[in-house]
Amino acid sequence: MKASKTRQRILAAMVRWDKDHALAECLAGPAECNGGVIKAHSIQNAVILESLADHGEVFMFRHDKSTLLKLQRIGRKRASVFTGFCQYHDTRLFREIDFGASVRFDPASDRQRCLLALRAASRTYWAKYNQMLFNTSALRLCRESRIGALQELLNLDTNDAASWAKYALVRIPPRLLGVQRAKARLERTYKSLLHQATIGKYHLFDNLVLSIDSKPVAAAAEVFNPEFDLLGRRIGTTQLNEDVADVACSVFYLAGKTWCTMSYHRRFKDKLLGWRNQFEGMHPTLFGDVLAKLLVIHFENAAFSPMRIDKMPPSEVATMEQVFRTTINGAVPYTSVPHLHLFDGYT
Repeated sequence: MKASKTRQRILAAMVRWDKDHALAECLAGPAECNGGVIKAHSIQNAVILESLADHGEVFMFRHDKSTLLKLQRIGRKRASVFTGFCQYHDTRLFREIDFGASVRFDPASDRQRCLLALRAASRTYWAKYNQMLFNTSALRLCRESRIGALQELLNLDTNDAASWAKYALVRIPPRLLGVQRAKARLERTYKSLLHQATIGKYHLFDNLVLSIDSKPVAAAAEVFNPEFDLLGRRIGTTQLNEDVADVACSVFYLAGKTWCTMSYHRRFKDKLLGWRNQFEGMHPTLFGDVLAKLLVIHFENAAFSPMRIDKMPPSEVATMEQVFRTTINGAVPYTSVPHLHLFDGYT
């Protein structure tokens, strides 16, 4: 019991650090930066999150008071925000996908698909950058036996800081190596998309756009690695030096449809061909099931409508939460995940 309580306190401290010390830097700067770094939405607040919200709130996966990851209500003004752009670059880069009366989504638009991918990639890259900064700082303090500084970093007492230092010296080095490689990979994806958006040429990425008729259910923006195809067969390997086929994905509701856009670099065309064909040949009803699994297995940055979640039986919500928790550190085949009823009867 004591060890469990200690782990909870340490995890809670890490969650606080992530909230209080997040990177605040314009990823598109420093040239032309203006207005200071802002809390930018990686999922459009007006229209997209607004369409999901109930009394200004949406559901997202968050740690509860016991540090358990559960679906919790959060104000849509805070949902999906990250401090990765200044006011100028956030407005200039993404105004063409800030949908509304004067900006409509065109699924055939190369530019809109690029910008949706860029927004998803920027947030995922920023999040991985934060992980690298935290792990680098913490590991340095542990190696230097600076328990007092570690206490200050995480706002822990002496005993908890000393306990965590012993754990971190063993666990952080291999984790940090993976985070560093993932950060470098995501930076490459982000910069490639930013370059295309800047020069107005969109020849480096392939795109897949799918939709399902539905009411407002979910929205998301994330880069994920499809480790398995839809039949449970592994794509690529799990080696650290593997050229991972990252896919920048956006999910959003507009005008009676939930849209899903996916973009990936053309060097992965052959690797992802079978996976892509499975999506393109899918019946809409089956796509609803696959999309629900995609959101829960791969996406940390996803918002769900309270109007939908509150109508689901508690057992089905609990299943979503359990799947999310068990896949937070690695994907599993879609075929091993129970049916998630997110879109069932909500079309």
